[in-house]
Amino acid sequence: MVDNQIDISSYIALVRASALASGLIFELPIIIYFLTKIGLVTPEFLKTYRKYAMVIVLILSAIITPPDIASQVIVAIPIIILYQVSITISKIVIRNQKRKEKKMSESVKEFNDYRSKMNDKILGDNNKIIKRIFNLDTNAFAEGALDVKTKELLGLVASTVLRCDDCVKYHLETSYKIGLKKEEVVEALGIATLVGGTIVIPHLRRAYEFWDALEEDSKTQ
Repeated sequence: MVDNQIDISSYIALVRASALASGLIFELPIIIYFLTKIGLVTPEFLKTYRKYAMVIVLILSAIITPPDIASQVIVAIPIIILYQVSITISKIVIRNQKRKEKKMSESVKEFNDYRSKMNDKILGDNNKIIKRIFNLDTNAFAEGALDVKTKELLGLVASTVLRCDDCVKYHLETSYKIGLKKEEVVEALGIATLVGGTIVIPHLRRAYEFWDALEEDSKTQ
């Protein structure tokens, strides 16, 4: 005669295994989300290794459940479904990142296009005073007793203290093009914030955002 009753130790083991399985099931999409955010996992990677993941799922199901097929299937199916959900989540994360990168890259182009268009309009009036100011500005940042990088950092600090966002963007872009490192730019912005006070902080945020946009724009070119 077969004893169909389950003893207390077997019951506790089953509950423990079920709890572990549930934890694994519901944490998988969250883990994949963060791994995708930091660039360790991509949807393509998950698809490529899907068959290996399925084998691992079956092995885990066999380990953490009773040795009958029904229990193993009950545990395996939700994990397989959530693996597919994780692939979808990974796709969404990548899509959002690309959209953000494109938007940041476009902000650099918009700034340059607007600046170029309006400069042409201003200089098109052929006003001698304005033309001389433009010419002086160009010559002032040329190589002299101070090197170009130092002059750009000075311009960046002054622009930040004066809270001129367009000026800050201009000097940030020039600094990026002439090879100034982010650490050097950040230190200059720190000095500007010290001199200008806490009222400069909103402009500091926008400066950081534009520097990130410059980095993203260089990746797309």
